[in-house]
Amino acid sequence: MLQSTAAIIGALAGVVGALFGFLALPAAGVRSPAGAMPTQTVTATVTMTPPGHPSGSTPSSSPGSNASPSKADAVRWKGRLLVEQDRFALDQVPPAPTIGITDLVAQVTDTGDGIEFYEGESALVPQGEEPSSKTCWTLARTQAQTGLVTPTGKSACLITEEGRAALVKVVSVRAGVAQVDVTVWEERF
Repeated sequence: MLQSTAAIIGALAGVVGALFGFLALPAAGVRSPAGAMPTQTVTATVTMTPPGHPSGSTPSSSPGSNASPSKADAVRWKGRLLVEQDRFALDQVPPAPTIGITDLVAQVTDTGDGIEFYEGESALVPQGEEPSSKTCWTLARTQAQTGLVTPTGKSACLITEEGRAALVKVVSVRAGVAQVDVTVWEERF
């Protein structure tokens, strides 16, 4: 018992010492190299959905029902992103600007009336359709276009680096910045 009490006291002293040392660094004039790096700001509205439940639905509780929500339509992330000329890693939650990842690589069109996807697999969603994750993935895989232009009010399907389907709807474009609503589904195809 005495040994375990001594071990706990020793561990607490180590944690307090490390915390004090870390907090004292700025007072000693030591600056974090991360503070000197330029940063990008992402504005995103995040809507979290419980795992296994598609957005806006609940599992069936009626007796004798074997129906359950489709894993394919479980939403990983849903929200709004601001796009100028950016690359977003859509497999991250929430999506973040990045270098090298080609999930959402887009820029506002020269005419300012939509966005242009200039890398990756993306396809325009037919007017009036709200595709499921599998439909969106199939659309992007079979009808992908290079340099796809998606006007305001239209949607495009794309495939993330990790094989997830994502739906991108251009909500508005103002002053060279597009607001896009993004849905990334959980299942990888």
